[in-house]
This record gives sequence, C-alpha cells and structure tokens, in this order.
Amino acid sequence: MIRDKIEEYGLKQCIDCGKCSWACPVSHRQNDFSPRMVVERLLASDEHLQSREIWDCVTCGSCSALCNSSVRFHEFMRTMRKLSIARESPLMTHGDIFHLISRLSSKPYLHPKTSSWLASDLKINKNSKALLFVGCTPYLNIIFKHLNIDFLEIPRAAVKLLNAIGIEPNILESERCCGHDQYWLGDDELFLQLAELNLKAIGLSGAEEVIAFCPECYSTLKFVYPQFFGPLDFEVKNLTAMMGDAVADGTLTLEKDDTLSTTFHDPCRLAKHSKIIDEPRRILHSISNLFEMPKSGHTSVCCGVACWVNCDSWTKDWQLERIKEARTTGARTLVTACPKCLAHLSCAQYEKNNCGESHRFNIVDIHVLTASRMLFKR
Repeated sequence: MIRDKIEEYGLKQCIDCGKCSWACPVSHRQNDFSPRMVVERLLASDEHLQSREIWDCVTCGSCSALCNSSVRFHEFMRTMRKLSIARESPLMTHGDIFHLISRLSSKPYLHPKTSSWLASDLKINKNSKALLFVGCTPYLNIIFKHLNIDFLEIPRAAVKLLNAIGIEPNILESERCCGHDQYWLGDDELFLQLAELNLKAIGLSGAEEVIAFCPECYSTLKFVYPQFFGPLDFEVKNLTAMMGDAVADGTLTLEKDDTLSTTFHDPCRLAKHSKIIDEPRRILHSISNLFEMPKSGHTSVCCGVACWVNCDSWTKDWQLERIKEARTTGARTLVTACPKCLAHLSCAQYEKNNCGESHRFNIVDIHVLTASRMLFKR
C-alpha cells in the first residue's frame, strides 16, 4: 500500500534535489526530519507509520510549492496518516477537546448553537442567497480564554464588512466544524459525517454562495468537498479575497492610518493552498504602512501547529522566531487572516511572557482590523 501511494504521488521522482528539505519549516527545527527521509523510512518498513514524524509534518505545502517534480508531499502525508490512524490515534493537544467537539458536532441529533455572537447592529437575512460560514471559531473564545482575545469579534467583523458592501448574509443557526482537521488527520469517516451535515444544512438554507473568513474552512469547502461529493450546488468564496477586490473596485472605502505599521503573516491554507496572496496586502496597503517579512506570500512560514497534534516547546520557539521576524520589519502590528494562526502565535507569546521574557507584539485579525477602518456603511 505504501509503495503504491509513493508511486501515485510521484515520490520516486524525488532524487538528489533537497528543495523540499530547504523549504520545510520542520526540517529547520528537527535535524532528523525531511520529506525525503520520511519516504525512505516508509519504504524500509511500514512500522514507520507509527513514528512521531508522521504527525510532525504541518501539511503547509511549502515542499510541494517548490518541487520541480510536482510531488504532492503534503497530500501524501495525509494518506499516510489515514493508514496510521487505522492502527493508532495520535496524541492530541489541549486534552483532545477540538477533536471531541468535532465528534460531537458530527451527531445529527445534536444541534450546537453557534450564532449567539450576533450583535444588534449586524444585519442578517434568513432569505439571503449568501451564507457566512463561521465554523469552529466560537469555540476558540472558550478554549483560549486566557489569551484575552475576543475571537467572536472575527465573525462580527465579517458581517460588518459584508454589510458595508451591500450583503446581508444568512447564518446557520446550528453550525458544525467544516472537517478540515479530520481530513488532514486522515480520519475520513468523521470528516464525511461533518461534511454531509454541513452540505445538508447549506442546501436547506437555499444559499447560492458560501463565504468563509477562515482559510481552513474556505480551502476545505472549496477544494476538498468536491473531491468527495462532486461539483457543489453553491459557490465558495473567501472573505479576505472579497474585501481585497472590494477595495480595488471602490465598493469598500477604508481610512488609512499613517501611524499604523503592519506586516502580514500568510496562513498556509490561504497563500499556498488557495493562492490568495495579493488581496490581503491590497487591504493593508489601504489602511496602513505595510512592511513585508522575508518569508511571505508563497514562501511564508506556517504558524507551527496543524490539526492540534504537534504543539510543543520547539513549536513555540518556531512561533517566537516568526514574531521576531515580524518585529525586524519595523512594523508594530502583525496581521493574519486565520483564527488558528492568531491563537497559536498569541499563545506562544503569552507563555513566554509568563516566563519573564519580553516578546509582546501586537497580533490582530485582518477582518477585525479592516472593519475598524471603514469610513461608511451601506
């Protein structure tokens, strides 16, 4: 089975190159990890399916983006995890709470209420053909309460921005996880349960377009769902890209603050998986002085944690290096477009500050920041 998958994903073409190891952020942290080494060990023995490095890969896609032989290594790793998880589940972080939330969400007789974050000034319309998909973001407020970040400001800002360009979106009263983590963990059974419930709910809503502010939700709905269910009955859009286009055509008017200096951390699922790179920068140029980090766009570095399986001390150091890179640009605010990136980078900074080290840096979500700079609302 392993040899078949190595052939399917073209890994036999990977000979004496090394670009994947150069691009891989994990390889720079762990001397015994590289994409090619993982393949060699798997070829030597299928017992290697139970090794830790199967889960150390963050599936960011940096290796695949630079591979001359078009090897889809991050997709190959997902398949290996599917084989591995059939034998033994990985050790999850945060007490496995995110996986438990997803498993509970997959029960059709349970109806999680996730729309309590709505405020009175937000305009929604149950008959709208545009649906805002919120996903797991409301749960982050509970799990990361110690960070003093109101993650619910992200969906609230999303509605404000959509209202500003003339869209009153529908919101699912009972919304479930998109299944991103389950897909990349190789847990196809749970992923399909979640996907089927989401597709049913979206179908009943009558939505013709589904808008996601979370890059993981967007890439999962846009690219993964059709792999299992065929062409969808609705169009999937990313809110960051929509706002970038709205700034370009004048639909969204923003006020620039010349005292605001920003740098942008590209989420993997936004830049490398979805090729959305210019739009967030268009937004930030319109409201601030934007400074680029050396590793940005399609060469950007992952925030360090994928699917809640690889959060440890070396990951924290990795995240702090990313914050240091942001600081060296001269910017005073680090902006990202992913709720998980916001959580992971903020968490690393929080833990180091508790140790008496000074790493405090302003980290914000792009949708919240953009909503605060709107000149007017339609």
